[in-house]
Amino acid sequence: MPSRNHHYVPQYFFRRFSADRRSIEALLMKDGRHISQASIKGQSSRGRFYGDSEIEEAFAVGDAWHAGLLDRVYASSPEHPLDDDMEVGLHTFVSFQHERTLAKRSRMSSANSQLMREMMRVDLLNDPSIPHRDEILAQLHLVSVDPHPAHMLAIAQALASSTLLSDLSLCVLRNRLELPFCFGDAPVVFYNPHLKLIRGRGVLGLQTPGFQAHVPIAPDCALFLFDAEHYRGRCQDATHVEIANQRDVVQLNKLQLHHAHQVAYFGGPAMYQKLRRFWRQERHNFRPLDTRLNKAPGFNQHGASVGEMIHVFDPQPSFIPNLSFVEHEPLPEREFRFRRRNPELCRQYDELAGRVFSEIERADSGPQTQERRVLTPSPLSEAL
Repeated sequence: MPSRNHHYVPQYFFRRFSADRRSIEALLMKDGRHISQASIKGQSSRGRFYGDSEIEEAFAVGDAWHAGLLDRVYASSPEHPLDDDMEVGLHTFVSFQHERTLAKRSRMSSANSQLMREMMRVDLLNDPSIPHRDEILAQLHLVSVDPHPAHMLAIAQALASSTLLSDLSLCVLRNRLELPFCFGDAPVVFYNPHLKLIRGRGVLGLQTPGFQAHVPIAPDCALFLFDAEHYRGRCQDATHVEIANQRDVVQLNKLQLHHAHQVAYFGGPAMYQKLRRFWRQERHNFRPLDTRLNKAPGFNQHGASVGEMIHVFDPQPSFIPNLSFVEHEPLPEREFRFRRRNPELCRQYDELAGRVFSEIERADSGPQTQERRVLTPSPLSEAL
């Protein structure tokens, strides 16, 4: 019988950090309290979070596939690096896990409702013939978007767009220190040190120059994706990087705390005092990461004005790590111009996405077909 308790951070992920594979240590973000030996079955989950049990079953198949993939990543080495198929699978894992969480659903909900109200307001103002227009305008503040279907659409788009990560460099971080990695209930973190000075617009798009992604996959191992055009250092030409500087681990753990929604997790009770100390150091700097909606002047990739635009974007974490194995210079805000890292990759994706979503629309409005297009070599491609 399908489980009614849907995990948005899968149980296999917790087991990678657990000594007994049944329990995990937890730090509550609201007050720093310690929950010892919390059952993995009850963590980062909600009843029917994804709604349809068939979707949850498909996600479970994908989770089993990704669990095996992360085992292979953990077993890799400079002598036996990741192959191309593994990297493609990791792009899917990173994009999917970033999007599937309660944190993501909660953070995007308000902006989705704001955007819907703004679209309705513009339509109402531009069409005086709409019946009861003034009454509807007066009640627009009551309009909200159902977060579940909006979130499921975002997950589908994340699965389709994971190919946009394929031009990033990817290396495995090996933590050789006694201080282990922790992870939060939103363990995949997108951030951009190169564009950390940019305000008022998004810099976390999958094709944004300077993009980075971090996700710990074990107490002594993490994945690091980055734009090699804008970062130098030991990471630049390496498939694996040995971390022997404790400050690096501290900074990556603080990044997890800043990105966590409700809970941070760690493997053993001995870690609690250290993690609580990090929490106490950072708690006054924690900021909401809700998706933002800003009205601002719009510019195309050539810098030409295109009039006022509504920018909907995810903000950067309030903590951006400064790692010893990554060197970079932040771009001054006055020099910022919108562009994509790889326009040709974007063009190919836009063409493919256009065809796929057209097929989805036709399938929804016409006879059902047994054909399904696979976007990535992952079972998740068939889930949505």
